[in-house]
Amino acid sequence: MIRRNVVGVHDPMPIKENQFTINKKSLVSKVKVGKNLKESVKKSIDLIGGIKRVIYKGDSVLIKPNYVFPVDYPCCTSYDFLEAVIELVKEAGAFSVTVGECSFFTHRAKGIMEKLAAKKVCDRQGVSIIDFADSEWLDVRVNDKMIAFPKSVFEFDKI
Repeated sequence: MIRRNVVGVHDPMPIKENQFTINKKSLVSKVKVGKNLKESVKKSIDLIGGIKRVIYKGDSVLIKPNYVFPVDYPCCTSYDFLEAVIELVKEAGAFSVTVGECSFFTHRAKGIMEKLAAKKVCDRQGVSIIDFADSEWLDVRVNDKMIAFPKSVFEFDKI
């Protein structure tokens, strides 16, 4: 990824404790996808404690799927999975939901999302899209290294 327009330095992002753990071990769930993908995703999240452990009423949420190359699932996030996650985040009480992505090489994230039907999902759900390639970037110190992050990610309560 090409870093563009690095405008400053940001303090390290606070690392929040993983809410989905038992005895400091990350929880994982696996469910067979049934006829209703959204219900299957919800069941998977519920098995590790439920989405309301992390999404609260009034949160602004950034969803970061995978649309870096114009090739459908399994290379990129399926549009129906994206829609299920958006709906679950909204149902948990999020005030606003945004989808953010930065693509690979000469491709543009919004163009990839349009080709793979993800843009239609965002439009239907009333969700805005951020193409991080158009964002200003900040250097953030992570473990004694500077890593560039889109400035806009710091505007959200949850990612």
